[in-house]
Amino acid sequence: MSDDALELARKLARRKRVSVGEAVSELVRRGAQLPVPTTDRQGLTVVRLPKGSTRVTAAAIEVLLEDLP
Repeated sequence: MSDDALELARKLARRKRVSVGEAVSELVRRGAQLPVPTTDRQGLTVVRLPKGSTRVTAAAIEVLLEDLP
């Protein structure tokens, strides 16, 4: 877990007086409930990423596919 995410979880845990694990669970659940912004392009649903997001390239996908069993 990145340091900034852990710090957010710790702050939430202190504020709610729960364990860090419970705070992480709550944050994950909140994030999972957020709608995913999409657009339709020629019949294909495309996820709209925030500005500055890393581009998904064919090379990046190939690297990820190499990790599959």
